[in-house]
Amino acid sequence: MGRKRKAYPDKFKIDAVREALHSGAERTEVAIKYNIAQSTLSEWITMFLEGKILTDEQKALEEKIAILEKQQETILMELGKKQLEIDLLKKTGVCWRTLKTDNSKAKRQKRSKAYDFRTVQTA
Repeated sequence: MGRKRKAYPDKFKIDAVREALHSGAERTEVAIKYNIAQSTLSEWITMFLEGKILTDEQKALEEKIAILEKQQETILMELGKKQLEIDLLKKTGVCWRTLKTDNSKAKRQKRSKAYDFRTVQTA
């Protein structure tokens, strides 16, 4: 039967890697201290330098960045739609002010018809 591999948490790996990189101690000494093989420590150092092992703070920031990028994409899509509407209105020569004044005139006409007694039918 094969030997089971021991799984180490990312925090443990990062602690060992930081000590190996910043303490000035030999990798062999750090590996012995953390009870791991020197090749394992070297592998972790490579993974850490390539950004494959992340701290909890880095993971939280990555998640936040993903959320913000999604929000930014949604906002940019909405902005694009609004800009397209504006461009189409400009091309057709329709101005917001004319739409607003035309709309208010139509509302006034509807109100006056509603209170026009000549249009009310008697039973």
